[in-house]
Amino acid sequence: ERCLAKDPEDRYASTRDLARDLRAIRDHLSETSVSASADAVAAPVRRTRLSRWLPLAALAALAALAAGYLLGTRRETATPSFQPLTFRRGAILNARFTPDGQSVVYSSAADGKPVEVFSIRLGSPESRPLGFPGANLLAVSTTGELALSRGWRYVIGWEGFGTLARVPLAGGAPRELLEDVQDADWSPDGANLAVIRTTAQGRVLEYPIGRKLHQGVAWMSRPRVSPDGKRVAFFDHPELGDNLGSLKIVEESGRSRVLVAQGVSSFAWEPGGKELWITTFDRGGAADLSRVSLDGTIRSVTNLTGYYQVQDVSRDGKLLLQRFEPRREIVALRDGELRERNLTWFNWSYPCDISADGELVLFEEQNVGPRYQLYSRKTDGSDAVRLGESRCLCISPDGRWVLTVDQARDQLVLLPTGPGEPKALPKSSIKYSPWANFFPDGKRIVTVGSEQGRGIRLFVQDLDGLPRAIGPEGINIGRWKGLSPDGTRIAAIGPDRKVLLYPVSSGEPRVVPGVEPDEFPIRWSADGRGLYVCRNSGLPIQVFLVDVETGRRRLWKILEPPDPAGVLSVGPVFITPDGRSYVYSYRRELGELYLVEGLP
Repeated sequence: ERCLAKDPEDRYASTRDLARDLRAIRDHLSETSVSASADAVAAPVRRTRLSRWLPLAALAALAALAAGYLLGTRRETATPSFQPLTFRRGAILNARFTPDGQSVVYSSAADGKPVEVFSIRLGSPESRPLGFPGANLLAVSTTGELALSRGWRYVIGWEGFGTLARVPLAGGAPRELLEDVQDADWSPDGANLAVIRTTAQGRVLEYPIGRKLHQGVAWMSRPRVSPDGKRVAFFDHPELGDNLGSLKIVEESGRSRVLVAQGVSSFAWEPGGKELWITTFDRGGAADLSRVSLDGTIRSVTNLTGYYQVQDVSRDGKLLLQRFEPRREIVALRDGELRERNLTWFNWSYPCDISADGELVLFEEQNVGPRYQLYSRKTDGSDAVRLGESRCLCISPDGRWVLTVDQARDQLVLLPTGPGEPKALPKSSIKYSPWANFFPDGKRIVTVGSEQGRGIRLFVQDLDGLPRAIGPEGINIGRWKGLSPDGTRIAAIGPDRKVLLYPVSSGEPRVVPGVEPDEFPIRWSADGRGLYVCRNSGLPIQVFLVDVETGRRRLWKILEPPDPAGVLSVGPVFITPDGRSYVYSYRRELGELYLVEGLP
């Protein structure tokens, strides 16, 4: 009974314990056999034969029990199989099973080349391009149709856009449907699409196209329609460009709820629609593959070493997992030096500003704990100095203070770059995004944030006062120096993704001429006449100086990582006012796809 117990805790802990009990029973049976032989003279013949067979029958039963125990142990400790599907060195963005479950379609940028879509047959090591260069795969329908993002490119951080198109997997020309699409997924019958896209009101989730289900404060990603088509799961991100966020579900009625508040890095519906497969992560590089029910109950399935994402689940329960190695690096060039210097400290060094003299770089280490860690490092390569657990916004004009957001209290705090005590600014109701600029006098700041129930907008405040909103909602600010040298104008991106100059005091914004689509500002020139601009997607990165009045452009610098494999975007970029020093960052992702079978 103990060998075949349903509860694993009631079974033998090891084969050594089982062997010990078997020996005890064997010895007892031997004693019984000897005793039976001694009594055999006076006993009837029938009893002698029965005594002779009893030990053998008992041993046979025990052998069967032992086999059952060992078989049950194998079932309990069985490990899933991981079959590698891809082998080239590069980044993988999205992957899906084909309707028959025998092939996988995925988008990848390998060996430094632009992203494109590939197909691979299970059991074959060779991937073949499908003929859609520059396109990112978004989804595969049950009817064998691809949803693609043509002209896809990163814009800010992890946010990328393109033109939504549909095309049969069997072949044909793509039919474009919608511009400025972040992500998409097919309905179960393949007739409709759920999309996340940019509108004049901000980022919205629509299902089907044209019917708004949800609007995010900052941005959203990865919409996945449930197998019954009645709800959509998605990530809701509170900060522009940042991939942290909550896993939410929105019903057909538009009612949304948080399923998992934080820590989920990927998800996919299981075929029955009652649970979702998810991967969770910690900053140390460990991952957990789990299942979460629709009431939010999480059931851990197996632990994983490294970073993994669930890309898809087949109809028969196979998982398509991506293992990847994320890394963010910092490169800087000091005035008077001819070669760039790598200033990366840990494995995810994210720059947030450079001092006016080009001697100091501020950066966050975003993968070393539950909260981001703020560091400063001299551009001569000296060791980094940890300043605290804070989100970095910008450095003061004199280089003595760093404006930060205390992550625990959501409050602005000034941290000294040298000796001194932190200074907390007056507490407000603003939810701050990681961008701010000091005014030239160092006594006022302009920030970006949102009030309860409102969209992102600009705020101006004295260091000892409360914020005052300026400009409309929906303004997009990245990690750049947007405030003009005279403190009268702010360069930002409007809801239509054009670079605009917003007046600080009053007046209407105006478009900056000469700035091309998907270019964003880096900083103003020292004389206030020009803006440094660039795209952060595609290699190499070209930085231009654009005259804000005439639109005339001239190439200032070409930036390219020495090893382009797995690098899909470069940025942010910071330039000193005199243009003689700079720092930039790039994200590298080297990934492989695995077919996983045998999961409970």
